[in-house]
Amino acid sequence: MFLHFKNINSKYALYDRHMHTNWTDGKNTIEEMIEAAEKLGMKEIALTDHVRGTSTYYNDYVRKIKYLRKKTKVNVVIGFECKIKNFDGEIDVNEEIKSSAEISIASVHSFPIGSKFYDAKKFHRDLCQDIEFELTMSALKNSKFDILGHPGGASLRYHNNFDLKYFEQIVIECVKKNIAFDLNYFYHFKIFPQLSKILEKYNPLVSLGSDAHESRHLGAWLNYFK
Repeated sequence: MFLHFKNINSKYALYDRHMHTNWTDGKNTIEEMIEAAEKLGMKEIALTDHVRGTSTYYNDYVRKIKYLRKKTKVNVVIGFECKIKNFDGEIDVNEEIKSSAEISIASVHSFPIGSKFYDAKKFHRDLCQDIEFELTMSALKNSKFDILGHPGGASLRYHNNFDLKYFEQIVIECVKKNIAFDLNYFYHFKIFPQLSKILEKYNPLVSLGSDAHESRHLGAWLNYFK
């Protein structure tokens, strides 16, 4: 399903495995995302809308995708993105959703402190990176999922930095656990020259993701891996 970093080529960029629709926080419908994929000549897209353990929409979501994918040549994969919810590495998804999905992403979105979650922007840059790293490593070690979503993304979004030593340790753990590293265009494009050296060194499985929240951003890596 996934390629190791050293094997990535232009054909692999035709597989976009991280995107969102208007079923959660995206702008476009499932139909519009599939149509955009068709126009780009994509081979595969994974629809990975956000879920929580309490989500109730997912059965209808699955039925909708199964119906629509019969009408397209694009391989449309049923997926989800859930948050890493505590420092024990648990992920916020229930067993019914996990069993219905064909691909799973776990990501750091906010920081659990006590019984509440806080935006990363509320924390000093260095502390933010430390917390995000600890949450990420705990999930890699203690939970099962296919893709580690946008590693370092919270720190990169709010502080424009995530220490390369943390990236290195995360990549090493991804290799150990056979979990794909989400090379996420939205978060990683600007730091790709530095990040690629670590990926080249350890050669983890990599999933290319646009993290598109609009159809016009789908397949973002196509312009890079030519």
